[in-house]
Amino acid sequence: MRSFVAAAILALALGAPPAEAAPTCVTRAGDPVRCGTANAMPVGWRLPPQERVERLRTLPGPSAADIVKLVCALGLFFSLMALLPDFESWRETDPRDKRR
Repeated sequence: MRSFVAAAILALALGAPPAEAAPTCVTRAGDPVRCGTANAMPVGWRLPPQERVERLRTLPGPSAADIVKLVCALGLFFSLMALLPDFESWRETDPRDKRR
């Protein structure tokens, strides 16, 4: 009975049609917008390569404060990971336990 239910669920999952996402539209500046709005370019239109490179140059990068916050967060995460106990066995009477 279980195999029948598993087979039925598998058949339903594999037979489902794939979901399709809505098309993406952009403005003349290269910002993503909903298609059909006043500033939207036609579906599939992209910025010319030269304009895209210039736009990427003008985008701000991470500040020094953001980088320090990231380093501190990663340091905290790894220090908490280092404080975790050793997980060598499930039971105290495990014959593979090397502490005895």
